[in-house]
Amino acid sequence: MVGIRKVPWVIGLFVLGAALATRVGTHDSGAAVSSTLHASVGPGFEISLTYDDGTTVASPPAGSYRVLVSDTTSDHNFHLIGPGVDMSTGTEQVGSATWNVIFQNNRSYVFQCDTHPAEMYGTFAIGTPVGTSTTTTPTSTGPAHTTPTPSPLALLSASVDNSAARLAFAGKRASSLKAGKYRVTITDSSAKAGFKLQRIGFTATSLTTATFVGHRTSTVTLAAGKWKYYSSKHPAAAAVFTVTAK
Repeated sequence: MVGIRKVPWVIGLFVLGAALATRVGTHDSGAAVSSTLHASVGPGFEISLTYDDGTTVASPPAGSYRVLVSDTTSDHNFHLIGPGVDMSTGTEQVGSATWNVIFQNNRSYVFQCDTHPAEMYGTFAIGTPVGTSTTTTPTSTGPAHTTPTPSPLALLSASVDNSAARLAFAGKRASSLKAGKYRVTITDSSAKAGFKLQRIGFTATSLTTATFVGHRTSTVTLAAGKWKYYSSKHPAAAAVFTVTAK
């Protein structure tokens, strides 16, 4: 009888251990944190980043992740942005992609549609448990400060070739923009001309050099005023646009 009573006890320990194991890697919202994330954009104005169990990514631990992307519409794209990560699908492409990314501890990340960044985006923090505050400990020198959540950056698309430079926002030529930070994706097809951006009355900034050919992404801050952009080979053909206050 003693031997018979030991069998359920061993089985009970095994079941208990299995139950505990299934809870490893869960966060406060009850979602199981998986090493595979699922990114989706479309149909319509829908964008999401979820774990294997379908719950929204909110505060995963730092580390390596595989991101499976499903882009179901040619009107939008999925762009994942943050420290050490800058991956995106094409705004006119439909299909799937697989990205391998590393999220850094105590950093924040943004996913967005580049053509509708104010409407279609999400943010998440690495290493910050769900439901806890990021407020720092007060000191005698002043009040506590909170860690701000990064706002999604609006995307400008630029190009330069041997004849001219172009700058567009939401698929249209940039003529009037609001002051703030922008992410500029530049296609430079000329080995003799670079893309220059300049606030009139100030020094010009070279976003690509004359010898550079390829794609480059830069972040720029546009202050209120008159601006112009041009090919370094044809500065007299500069196009002017206005940046208005927020």
